[in-house]
Amino acid sequence: PFFRISGLTLGTFCLLMAGLYLAVMLILMDAARRWIRQPIFFAGCSLLLLMLMNWHDFLQRTGEIVIEPYYSYFPLRLIFPVTGLFFLLCSSRNLRNAAAAGGIAALGLWFTPDTGLALAGAGTVFYLGGILRRDSRKRALLETAVYGGTALLMLPGTALLLRLISGAWPPVWEYCSYFRDFQKIGYFMLPMEEVFGFWMAAAMIYLGAMIAGIAALRKNGESRRGRMLLFWAVLGCGLFLYYVGRSHPFNLLTCSWPAVLLYFGFAARLWRGVRRKKLSKFWAIGVIPAILLPAGTLGVIAVRHDRIRGGLEETAIFLREEVVITEMCREIREYASPEGKAHLITYAQGALHLESGVQPAIPGFNLPELIFERDYLRVKEAMLSSGAPLVMVGKHWFSERLKREIRGRYRMIRNSYMGFLQIYEPVEQGINPGAGR
Repeated sequence: PFFRISGLTLGTFCLLMAGLYLAVMLILMDAARRWIRQPIFFAGCSLLLLMLMNWHDFLQRTGEIVIEPYYSYFPLRLIFPVTGLFFLLCSSRNLRNAAAAGGIAALGLWFTPDTGLALAGAGTVFYLGGILRRDSRKRALLETAVYGGTALLMLPGTALLLRLISGAWPPVWEYCSYFRDFQKIGYFMLPMEEVFGFWMAAAMIYLGAMIAGIAALRKNGESRRGRMLLFWAVLGCGLFLYYVGRSHPFNLLTCSWPAVLLYFGFAARLWRGVRRKKLSKFWAIGVIPAILLPAGTLGVIAVRHDRIRGGLEETAIFLREEVVITEMCREIREYASPEGKAHLITYAQGALHLESGVQPAIPGFNLPELIFERDYLRVKEAMLSSGAPLVMVGKHWFSERLKREIRGRYRMIRNSYMGFLQIYEPVEQGINPGAGR
């Protein structure tokens, strides 16, 4: 409707996304203020949230990356969970707000299924938490029925509205294939690298929130704090599943905002206990790490993200030097196969093939077009069965994933330019340097 009135131009699109983003941040900050209720901790939480939500734009403005950010990402992925949060947590509990939250969850399922599903599950747990005590069980079941019933009615209602607007029913079967495609086929997928990593900080926070929420609701079925803890934990786990499939460090930053709110909420509650002398001053030792750990974790993850920060921008910056290109092409020719072929794994592969004169071992292979999981598996098997050397220029999701999966089958024979150029050969078959010159 907005574009029907204003027209679809670059200016109107950016204006709409900026408006949605501003609304999202205002609602999120208001929720943080109500949840934390300590000015210092609220200020720290707000600053960290702003850094998380604008990290990609910050890197772009400081010249760390050269690609333009796509402004629709954060507004569309956050608008439904944050709007549902407003009705669930920031307003009084009544059946009208439960119905509104259910409608928001249904819209989220239509427009951003993964975040909508997380919101639907978190809202259900929020209202259903009261069944842990008999005296609040009846109201909990009624609110859950209103929340879920409204969502179920809104799903076909939204489809009918789209039918009236566009003249065609939405392709429900193709729409549902999103989950299958993402889980089985993938989209720029990068599996989780290690069992123990920075993601465990968020996982432990969510686990602690679930335990604390259940304990609070067992004492008092109407406990607002208990419901909020369960809501944050389930919502955070739902959003975290996106990182499980696409384990780029940047995605860990952007999907962990519920963990940030929970962490500062725990720290503020601990500090209140110390000030009211309900806890000894010994507990204050835990408050300082509670303030510093999120910022420290962010810094370490940011450094790691800088190491993998997406081959296109890194390659574009690094390959501006003509001397570097000449020397790199000489090394690529030196370590090519006797037939003068190699697998160049870089977003600048076309330019490097032309400059070096080395032929691609797989005709038609184009890394920028390698998006889906099925394409990755097909190209990987073709590469490993050809016996040609693997030449990795820059760091990006494809090379980082491939390095893990060739351990034991390939060995590194060249590592230059501070790791920017890495060349691998099969273990069972040596490649004579200079054969391809």
